[in-house]
Amino acid sequence: MHRDRDSLYPNLVIAGAARCGTTSLYEYLALHPAVCPAQPKETRFLFDRDHSLARQAANVSVHGMAGYRQFFPEYRADRHRVVMDATPDYMYQHTPLQVLERLEDVKVVFSLRRPSDRVYSMYNYARNRQGALDRRVSFAEFVERLQGREIPGSMTILAGTLDHSRYVTYLSSWYDRLGRDRIHTVLFEDLVESPIAVVAGIARHVGIDPAFYDNHSLRAHNTSRAPRVAAGDTALRSVLPSLRRLPGYRTMARPVKRLYDRWQFSSKEVLDPSDRSVLREIDDQFAADNRELAALTGLDLSGWAPHVAGSRSG
Repeated sequence: MHRDRDSLYPNLVIAGAARCGTTSLYEYLALHPAVCPAQPKETRFLFDRDHSLARQAANVSVHGMAGYRQFFPEYRADRHRVVMDATPDYMYQHTPLQVLERLEDVKVVFSLRRPSDRVYSMYNYARNRQGALDRRVSFAEFVERLQGREIPGSMTILAGTLDHSRYVTYLSSWYDRLGRDRIHTVLFEDLVESPIAVVAGIARHVGIDPAFYDNHSLRAHNTSRAPRVAAGDTALRSVLPSLRRLPGYRTMARPVKRLYDRWQFSSKEVLDPSDRSVLREIDDQFAADNRELAALTGLDLSGWAPHVAGSRSG
């Protein structure tokens, strides 16, 4: 990481992809005493300036790299070897790659998920966690609208759900310009099955002690679950901007969120049998892209073959 009296920026960036376990990776790595996590998790600081979710008051194009420091209030030079930003949409934009390729000490992590499962997770997330999609919209209708280049709900980021699942389209440039030594790509499915092995691999990649995780029990974060009160999540998010300005917000945010999630989201989303054919169609449509991705990354993607449906999380 680079640091001096005026600037501080991350040397570990979790850059993608959304709904692929990036929140869990962030939380697991934040447990490590040598890691200083960004607050909040998604700084969006390197967003393309014209992106719909870019924060003009906190953007590298406006403030330069010195503006990054505001996201790391807990940084201690004598303790932290890793400074981490976890903004999954960086994967799809131009500015993050332009900036990070110039910073040779920065390592980038990508977490990827079977495309059909990711699309299904986005669908459930928009319906349950964001209230941005009418719950009467079926999964088949959701995919049909995406294929017609129509935004299926009130979240503009939903428009890219299918395209953004063609990972090789975006990762090719990252691998070409950063090189393999600076990139560590993991699978969501491995993270679910063996979280300690996955996070320990990242720890080794960034040069911190992986043995820290030997005696930890890691649980998933930001899973797709149906809410008890559908309007509750939407209402909470509407007041978050005001809450963030309160003294002590950073200290209280995590424990309060854990309590809220425990009450509001009681169970995992289970695949509706009527959606199985849609998932299999997506699997078939992405088969060629996945073969290219396996060749690019060296990952074993045999588990992404058309599957028998089951419960979904994440």
